[in-house]
Amino acid sequence: MKNSSANVLLRLTHLFIFSILFLSYQTQAYQPCPGNQRTMTVANSSSQDIWLGVAGGTISCLSDSDCPTGAAGSCQGANPPTAGTCSCATDSNACGSVSQCNTNNNYCYWNLPTNAGVKIDAKGGLQTLCFQEPDGSKPFQWSGNMFARTGCDANGQNCQTGECGNAANKPCPTGTGGNPPVSLVEFTLSNQTSAASSPGPDFYDVSIINGVNLAVQMGPASETYASAKNDPYSCETAGAANGTKGGLSGCNWKINPTIAGKDYSSTMQNVHPSLFSGKTCPSGKAPNSLGYCECSTASDCSGISGSVCGLAQNAVKGEILGNVCGEATGWWSADQICGMDGSFGAPIHCGKTTKGGQSYTALLGCTGVASCYNSAAKADCCGCGTSKKADGNWPKVLGPGYGGSDNGCYSNNPDWVSDIQPWLSYLKTACPTAYVYPYDDATSTFTCAGSRINDPKGKKVGPPDYNVIFSDLN
Repeated sequence: MKNSSANVLLRLTHLFIFSILFLSYQTQAYQPCPGNQRTMTVANSSSQDIWLGVAGGTISCLSDSDCPTGAAGSCQGANPPTAGTCSCATDSNACGSVSQCNTNNNYCYWNLPTNAGVKIDAKGGLQTLCFQEPDGSKPFQWSGNMFARTGCDANGQNCQTGECGNAANKPCPTGTGGNPPVSLVEFTLSNQTSAASSPGPDFYDVSIINGVNLAVQMGPASETYASAKNDPYSCETAGAANGTKGGLSGCNWKINPTIAGKDYSSTMQNVHPSLFSGKTCPSGKAPNSLGYCECSTASDCSGISGSVCGLAQNAVKGEILGNVCGEATGWWSADQICGMDGSFGAPIHCGKTTKGGQSYTALLGCTGVASCYNSAAKADCCGCGTSKKADGNWPKVLGPGYGGSDNGCYSNNPDWVSDIQPWLSYLKTACPTAYVYPYDDATSTFTCAGSRINDPKGKKVGPPDYNVIFSDLN
């Protein structure tokens, strides 16, 4: 009982400190960007310095007129209502002033803020990012994601997590994200100015589909938005440590990969490998050819200062992912592991197929299968976490528009429930408002819109600006 009470007190203390930090960022750090640019205030409350990573997404289009220059043939692959992508196949200037051409694939990617690769100091560092003004009446202002790079050198390179191959003290290259596992905030900023013909809301979320390196939350800055009534996901904070309106649960950000009573931390922990100078590892075996101690349990790393047993890339010769002793830097997801190595064996068994004949890897990534929240879904769909027949601990508060009779589901896949959902549930428990699989929209998509109507204090509200806070995992 003593240890339990101490743990509760520690969690409450962390929550109190986190809440004070958040209120401080809300009230003191907000410095609006000029004109119709969007302001994003990024705070680092973690115990380590971070280097920001920002990845602009491609520009979607239904017709050439949706692309920056409107040039004939610039919208590639559109088949309305299915969107295509704005291209720059013949001219690197074809992406106009709001985006830049990635000549590796000839697609247009949204421009990055000027300080997109900046270092943010530990324990209270702040940076303000300004996202460019919208392009006339075009519907979207910016779209992409943001992440923290950790364990980098003095030039913001060779990072232990989120490495993106950037030049010294520069942002990530065009169209390049961070090396998983990494926690993401994803957002699409809509054009909410008077020039927009039919302004829509912003969309944003926290995603840990590909793993976790830090806790993160994103929500609108105070007095810059007008939330919609009867929508628990309107203008609330994704990834928040405390619960929000409408019954949304808070995120404790404690990763506990226990499945069917067995702890799989030694498989799911991400580590930065520790070079071992001795002749014999704690396991009794010699270091491998790369100088690392291989492991299967925590005891195999006892005696190596600061090391745990976990999974690392390119740490075992001939293997994409291998178990070695190293510094804990986050957590893998089963989806990411199988996506990198489809032959990965126990305990995930990426190459295995379900009773219905679907591959584990395909169901983890929802590859080639429809969402169970789709009205046309069949029994082989890719999971409905909120189903009454699924994990009872999964959050049940849905966003608007999910009309299936089974708590929003139109169908459910029993193989997904038995074989796949257990590898997702511990992530969803750590953060109920985060995406943990691709069709997790019903409990993870947030929207927010500003208002052109003056509030009672006479202030103009919107379009929204946002706060992002990175913090330590518990």
